[in-house]
Amino acid sequence: METPLIMQITRKHFLKLLIALLIGLGIFGLFLFFRGGENQKLFNRIQAPLSNSQNVSFVASDGYKLSGTYWTSDSKERRPVIILSHQFNSTRHDFDSFIPVLLENGYAVLAYDTRGFGESKNGAADINDFPKDVIGAIDFLKKQREADVSRIGIIGASVGANVAFVSSGITSEIQAAVALSPSNTGARGVLLGNDIPNFSPNRIFIASDEREKSDADFIFAKSGEPKEQHVYPGFGHGIGLLRSDRAQNDILSFLKRLLDSTDGPSVSGNDSSGGSIVIDNQGGSVEGHTPRGFKGMGSGLFAGDNLSPNFPNGDGVQIFLTFDLGNIASNVVSATLRSENVHIQGSPFKNLGALKVETIKYDEFSSALWNVKPSSFACEVTDMPDGKFECDVTSALRQILADESRSAQFRIRFERAGNSDGRPDLAMFYKTNSNTNEPGIFQLEIKVSAKETSSLDIIHVPVALHLVKNSGAINTARSESAVLDLFQKSQAVWNQANIVFDASIEETILGEDTQKAVRQGNFGAIYKTLSSDRKTLHIFFVNDIGGSNGIAIAPSLALIADQTTVNDFRATAHEIGHLLGLSHTNTSEERLLFQGVNGTQLTQEEINISRLRAEMFML
Repeated sequence: METPLIMQITRKHFLKLLIALLIGLGIFGLFLFFRGGENQKLFNRIQAPLSNSQNVSFVASDGYKLSGTYWTSDSKERRPVIILSHQFNSTRHDFDSFIPVLLENGYAVLAYDTRGFGESKNGAADINDFPKDVIGAIDFLKKQREADVSRIGIIGASVGANVAFVSSGITSEIQAAVALSPSNTGARGVLLGNDIPNFSPNRIFIASDEREKSDADFIFAKSGEPKEQHVYPGFGHGIGLLRSDRAQNDILSFLKRLLDSTDGPSVSGNDSSGGSIVIDNQGGSVEGHTPRGFKGMGSGLFAGDNLSPNFPNGDGVQIFLTFDLGNIASNVVSATLRSENVHIQGSPFKNLGALKVETIKYDEFSSALWNVKPSSFACEVTDMPDGKFECDVTSALRQILADESRSAQFRIRFERAGNSDGRPDLAMFYKTNSNTNEPGIFQLEIKVSAKETSSLDIIHVPVALHLVKNSGAINTARSESAVLDLFQKSQAVWNQANIVFDASIEETILGEDTQKAVRQGNFGAIYKTLSSDRKTLHIFFVNDIGGSNGIAIAPSLALIADQTTVNDFRATAHEIGHLLGLSHTNTSEERLLFQGVNGTQLTQEEINISRLRAEMFML
């Protein structure tokens, strides 16, 4: 029997529809694979455990138990810390290949499994509670002696990007946030910052590929300064953006600028007169108050007779403060402890005497400090008629630095504990709530004298200059004599820091695979052509770098293009600055690290930072 024409057509259409459906499902599956966080292997992951890592657990601010891994170093100096928040339906191992980069650049790292994923499956999990995990991570870090909790950053991918965005707006303890592919269309409620009181996201770096730029634009528009937005075409979603060397370099530059990873507190002033270093108190769980007459503790920063019914008559409270000194040298001219967040109850100076400041030492703030003995007397204040606290702690700080301590800790209390008159006599220090504390309630201003650069020892750093030849379109047109002349001028820029680059020059041929990677923007592939010795700076001179003058790829590789929009020797000196730990500046076009101009000056702070990093190449 002949098949009716209508059935033939239907069967043909059915087969076409079926094939189209299968193809569509395949494409959709690939889209989900690359867009979501289904543990896709976007790049080779390190399977062996990294050194100085430990598996840890902590609780979120609502008590949800979380698991993670914490990396630090053997260094006794406190490090800034990066918190890592992974993609949806994934785990903390999203970042395994990027963690070594962060460690090499001087950061401690805490990666955790978001509630409901990985090893953090401990009950029902609501996506709007994800930011509470970050607050728990911060509280965990405050208990780690080597963590500099005044310099905490967060990097999040996909849903983790929204977590990073929100975290920057709900706590001032996040000093830098990196959001890789944040979502406007896929996120709702809290993860867009909705219905959060006093929500003020800032200090944020937002990245996406070109397909998700509209979502990134939305998050960028909701963020306050300082903020940056970057687009990396062709690198996909979330964690995939880290395949871009340029993205990695931009992120590291942003983190260094906001977290100042090598030198702690920032210095203002000029090279000839030194400058002033202003350090905020650390706040949080490392500070608070205790009674004077018995064991106990609280989070508020107040001193005097607080009339608690639990206190014996005549008892009072005392304040404990901590300041991270970073790498401050001993050339201190003066030091002042001050606060403008003063609130007075009663007549404490009349009834309790002077407010005394003493130096003490403790590993963690606890109720056991109620009767700790002071190390020394620092200063005292007999009145605050203008509502401001100010006390000279110069001698005390000099002694702290002489003892090679990296933190300054003070106890503040009135001469007498209380007077049993039934009335409050208190000096309270707070911004919004007397029962809480936060960084910046107190400040320690330290004036330092400048060290004469000419008196500094010369630091020698080996540098290999690579003329890329016989490598196709990547070949440099520069000659050996031109590069040597260029580099001699670059050296003149760095003479102001007494850093001498011992340069050698060679022609270098890149293999076909490396050429292809470089043409695609994967400049870090050049590392595979170098020896494992990272005690030498390597500068490659190439034809083009995607329109840039140069690019530095930590820890020891830089590329310089043939055509530069600034003096080529200055572009070279600029990229060397990045390899020596310096970040971009926007304060003066005369400075070497100002982008797109021919400035060559280094500040005293930049000299100190670059010399510290240069010494690493001598070890």
